[in-house]
Amino acid sequence: MLSAHKLGQKGVEYYVSYAGRGAEGYWLGKAAASLGLVGAVDPAAFRALAKGEHPDGGRLLERVATDHTPGWDFTLSAPLSRIRHNGGYAE
Repeated sequence: MLSAHKLGQKGVEYYVSYAGRGAEGYWLGKAAASLGLVGAVDPAAFRALAKGEHPDGGRLLERVATDHTPGWDFTLSAPLSRIRHNGGYAE
């Protein structure tokens, strides 16, 4: 099952908090490289992008709506109805 949820400011901080717990993220792809984002994700740069700003402090987007959604959180999970349990453990 695929679920999708809008990522608000709390969600942005949730992902930023992973860096403080040793789960460092890395920039990938041509879009990141075109913005000069390479290597480990810098929390300040991530927050700036979530606001629609360029990580160097310039404007990334011409306009940012007041109800701006900085991103989406997608989760893929197996439906529980498809998992058989045997003594509390999935087979």
